[in-house]
Amino acid sequence: MWDEWAEIHAKSSWYDLDAVRRGSCRPRPYEIDEIDEVGDVEGRTPLHLQCHIGTDAIAWARRGARTAGSTFRRERLRSPLRSPPNSA
Repeated sequence: MWDEWAEIHAKSSWYDLDAVRRGSCRPRPYEIDEIDEVGDVEGRTPLHLQCHIGTDAIAWARRGARTAGSTFRRERLRSPLRSPPNSA
């Protein structure tokens, strides 16, 4: 089921993977509180557990963190951001 959700999310406008591929770092509403709570992440090394398709881990890295992401399925980290969702 995890893989099926990842495929649905990779194609959804909520995650907007095209914008992520172009370098977008726009936080989602729930992330604003996280960013405020954590503060400056420049040079920090967070581990994002259950990172799903990796967009949040990428966002932290673009804010200066040396981020690592971990999820249930390695395929989820490979596919959505490396190629457009509809490509073969």
